[in-house]
Amino acid sequence: MPPTTSDRERPRRTLDVGCGRGELGLAQVDRGDEVVAIDIDFDRLTQAARRAGKNQALGRMAFVRADAARLPFRPASFDHAMCFELLEHVDDPAVVLSELRRVVAAGAELELSVPTWRTEQLFRLIWPEWLAVCTHRRIFRRAMMTSLLRERGFHVDHVEGRYFYWAYFWLFHCFARTRHDGTGRTDEHQSLTRVLEGVWDWLESLPGWRLCARIGNRVFPKSVYFRCHAG
Repeated sequence: MPPTTSDRERPRRTLDVGCGRGELGLAQVDRGDEVVAIDIDFDRLTQAARRAGKNQALGRMAFVRADAARLPFRPASFDHAMCFELLEHVDDPAVVLSELRRVVAAGAELELSVPTWRTEQLFRLIWPEWLAVCTHRRIFRRAMMTSLLRERGFHVDHVEGRYFYWAYFWLFHCFARTRHDGTGRTDEHQSLTRVLEGVWDWLESLPGWRLCARIGNRVFPKSVYFRCHAG
């Protein structure tokens, strides 16, 4: 007897909170997930929807303008959630984490990242306006973030440094006092961006670069990544 619809495993439902231009949500669609992407910024949400349309992903990806502190979803609606580089921007990270715990099912996976204390302090030392330009309201230490996640009902399974590229990228742009849109897209000094990207592409072509990148993610990561599950 052929399997019925109920016998088949349904796609994983993923919530992308603070989706920006939608790249990470699209990656989840490519992995077979159904994605709901939210952002409070209408222009970024529009860009994300256009990107999804170009990638023929609109059938598996929905877009909602919403505040992460007041998610418009029922409890236990999602099997997986992503919240990358968002909590440093919000008024109350604990409220956002509580909302995430409410809308994910027990055992659901949460992936999250925040800038490291080390890079934020370094960039602020180089450029005192750094936090204001980035609209970063706070700096997280790893232990502080771990405690906050546990207090809001998540069990932390894995922690690691990531995004060494962005640490390198923003180090030079801090010296140049480059303004940007808060998502990593620079508004000026495009020639510097092109040089940095070219140097990085050359470095990636060198033998042994992967090992160097792994070391970079340990020594000078831009962000700390957490993989958790809801208790």
